[in-house]
Amino acid sequence: MTCVQCIAPAETSACVGTMPVCGADHACHPCSKHSDCALSSACLPDGSCALAENVAYVQAGGVGTTCTQMSPCGTLDAGVKANRPYVKVGAGTVADASGTIIDGKAVTILADPGAKLTRTVPGVILTVQNDGADVKIYDLQLTGGTGLSNPAISIQSGGAPKLALTRVTIDGNQGVGISNASGGAIRIEQSTISGNQGGGIAVTGGNLSLSQSDIAQNLGGGISVGGVGVTFDITNNFVYRNGDADAGTFGGLMLGIAVAGTNRMEFNTIVDNRAAISSGGVVCNATTFAAPNNIIARNSLGTSTTAAGAQVSPSGCTYPTSKIQSDVAGLAFVHPDAPGPFDYRLTGASTAIDQALTASPIAIDHDGKARPTGSGKDIGAFEFKP
Repeated sequence: MTCVQCIAPAETSACVGTMPVCGADHACHPCSKHSDCALSSACLPDGSCALAENVAYVQAGGVGTTCTQMSPCGTLDAGVKANRPYVKVGAGTVADASGTIIDGKAVTILADPGAKLTRTVPGVILTVQNDGADVKIYDLQLTGGTGLSNPAISIQSGGAPKLALTRVTIDGNQGVGISNASGGAIRIEQSTISGNQGGGIAVTGGNLSLSQSDIAQNLGGGISVGGVGVTFDITNNFVYRNGDADAGTFGGLMLGIAVAGTNRMEFNTIVDNRAAISSGGVVCNATTFAAPNNIIARNSLGTSTTAAGAQVSPSGCTYPTSKIQSDVAGLAFVHPDAPGPFDYRLTGASTAIDQALTASPIAIDHDGKARPTGSGKDIGAFEFKP
């Protein structure tokens, strides 16, 4: 005899909009996974369920031409060309010989766990170009691209295209993970950029926002930000094992013109990157710029972690309340050494806990958990949870 919002499964009609799921507590909740949305199998970022007629469905081995749930298409390019606001990629590897080009179009791409996108011949896997392009991608893996000059994702020159990646994995590609030569905007959060031989992220034009991401094991370097008019927001990222000790210009991050108050680099863990020329850790070309609360450790210049510039190159950049050191002593990472998989999250013995003393509005960590959990915020991408 208690009033409740809903009773599942018999009476769920009270749960609508951004609260479509009737929970075990008989209250309405946002969807948190695609299976929460029985009719469309498409849970949107705002917690609502998409209408099936607004979704183009793509599935490995699909042969359909209408991209419906009953007749999914076999390539992402076909899904995009269906001209619906959402594209849903099912589990499995979707391979396309000609790649996917999103030209001046707004679209949100969703993916099931285990959904992968690749290209069967050398070339760019995904191209975003021209004014009007506003592309958001969630949970997709882009992998297996071939050709040293071919990035996995290319944002082309001309116009101001936008690209936002959330929980995306870009790994195992021969070229650069992401290349931006345009005046557009990039946002990357909660993502993993790993094992791309040409480098992680190269940005020579446009705006860059990185949040809650992993930039990992890219031989050409991790993140390159430069060019007139570039702004960046780089927070809560793991940037590790990038660069090339024999020929790489930089390893982890290369920051171009950084204007205080416009750009931000906070709460990153930048470890075990390598370079031959500038810095294995962070190359910062700004005259005055503060980048607080970061871990920058055990990066190498050539084969040395103690060489001048191995961790950060000399510049006008400062790193308030950051950990900058040639080894990982005291940082107490979960698993920083070979063999992988590597894990640079903190354990309870870390000297980085509660030491992010420079004030910051950032209230979450790489995993989306609240900061702080103790008496103060932790340095680096991860907030330790007792």
